[in-house]
Amino acid sequence: MLKKCIENGRNYKETCIKYGIKYSNLYSWVSKYQDKIVKSSEYSEEDKYKILYELSLQENKMLKAELEILKNEEILEFLEKKKNNIC
Repeated sequence: MLKKCIENGRNYKETCIKYGIKYSNLYSWVSKYQDKIVKSSEYSEEDKYKILYELSLQENKMLKAELEILKNEEILEFLEKKKNNIC
C-alpha cells in the first residue's frame, strides 16, 4: 500500500480511498518511511519493508487504543443520558 502510494507520486487521496484508511495515517506512514528508510542507503529492500511493517504495527496499536477510548466515551455518554432520563 505504501509502496503503491509512493510509486503513484504520493497520491494520498486515491490511496486512502482505495485502502480505506485515514489521510493522516497514510501521510504519517510515508513520512516515517522516508525519514527512517529512504534516506539511508544502508538498508536492503527487505529491511526497508521489515521496518515499515514494524511501523504499521505500532500504528495499529495506537489506533486500537484510540478505538478503546472512543468506545469508553460512547458508553459514558450512553450512561449519562440514561441517568438523566431516569431522574
